[in-house]
Amino acid sequence: TKGQLKAMKRDDWIPGVVYGKDLNLPIAFSGKEINRIFTRHGYHGVFSLEIEGENEPLMVLVREVQRNPIKGNYLHVDLLRVRADEKINSMVSVQLLNEEIINRKGLIVQTLAREIEVSCFPADIPDSFVVDLAELEVGDTITAEDLDIPDNVELLSEAETVLATILLPSMEEEEEEEEDLDEEMDLETEAEEGEAAEESETE
Repeated sequence: TKGQLKAMKRDDWIPGVVYGKDLNLPIAFSGKEINRIFTRHGYHGVFSLEIEGENEPLMVLVREVQRNPIKGNYLHVDLLRVRADEKINSMVSVQLLNEEIINRKGLIVQTLAREIEVSCFPADIPDSFVVDLAELEVGDTITAEDLDIPDNVELLSEAETVLATILLPSMEEEEEEEEDLDEEMDLETEAEEGEAAEESETE
């Protein structure tokens, strides 16, 4: 009930659910426990979870984490039960290294995607993909197909997905100005269409 959820959150308990084939099990974590899980396994990691009433631990994958957009505290956690012998789709984060070297060159790293989707067995899910930016120059682009993906991991995201590109500061400003101009034009078009609709209704 809503009252129970409020009481749990007040006492620093985070509600959640473990779901999968023939399984939909409500659970709750203490704030300390959920922090330990995310510190050790990340937000897309697979881990073994002991649940009261279950005969053996369940292998689960963090599927969704809801957080308060202002306070940042956890609100709800969704876990997917997985099996060691079944492939699953998972999002894996992309870490960009040596951005400070790019900045010292007077350039800017424009990040366009921070994670990609892959398919593999649970035990083979990478912790993250790492990209070293140190040798890149203006105009260089990193795409999903540039990542060092193991043979036992299949890339599901489009190979051409752009993760980051190296720009001059002026180039980034121009792109932002173009985006702002496009938004203004869209708003003007919507306003004109609205006025035209109102005029047709009054005729």
